[in-house]
Amino acid sequence: MRVNGFNLYGGTQKQRYQFAQQLQTQLKLDNASYTASPILSYTFHAIFGGLIFVGVLVSMTMAIATALMIYYKQISEGYADRWRFKTLQQVGLSSDETKQVIHSQVLLVFMLPILGATIHLGFALPALKSVLSLFSMYNLSLLLTVSGVTIILLVVGYLIIYALTTKAYQRIVIHR
Repeated sequence: MRVNGFNLYGGTQKQRYQFAQQLQTQLKLDNASYTASPILSYTFHAIFGGLIFVGVLVSMTMAIATALMIYYKQISEGYADRWRFKTLQQVGLSSDETKQVIHSQVLLVFMLPILGATIHLGFALPALKSVLSLFSMYNLSLLLTVSGVTIILLVVGYLIIYALTTKAYQRIVIHR
């Protein structure tokens, strides 16, 4: 007896999965000669769920590491620039002007990685589209939504680190 296919309507996803497994067991078919949509769906969700978890974990680790490297670089530059700002303040640079210089310097250092990430994402979108199309998972609106949310989260995270860095840098270089 050879069955080429069957359709399952009704029931929950779990019930369809259990039916497909029980059918395989009853017919004594190995995995190479038997496939069913509920089993493939479960397998793909498990594989891609793991890949998404790893991707999110690696992305968050890289973003945090980058932000911390920039933070500590700016703090070390603050200690190096301390005497320069002290000299400028002695010749008439006001405290407000010092804060403005600090904000522009630190803002430039923090916004360049975000600008670079946005440009890289723009050039990577066609490649992402191709990879997702291979797995029949291409959805332009979802891809653009996820990309936009990712950039927004990156900007918010960097602005928080920027605010902390600016305050610490000011405490280092402004002498009162």
